[in-house]
Amino acid sequence: MALFLWSFGLIGYYSYKRPTEPTPERGWTEPLRWTHGHYGTHAENEQQLRLFNWEYPFLLVAGAGAAIQQRHTKKELWRTKRGYG
Repeated sequence: MALFLWSFGLIGYYSYKRPTEPTPERGWTEPLRWTHGHYGTHAENEQQLRLFNWEYPFLLVAGAGAAIQQRHTKKELWRTKRGYG
């Protein structure tokens, strides 16, 4: 959750503080992803991409945990309805 909020915070910050056209004297020559045309440095773009990629493993683990819990809950409900539990 912290990575998710941090990445949205960076997107909001870059969208608010950065120009919509390249500024070579400051090094802001690369369009930043998910900022709708705002420019920044290559390192800032890589930081956004890295944070976004780090969210995938956590979402996979959370999704697998929720699926396992739901399957276990359904199995237990089925047993108690039939009188086996």
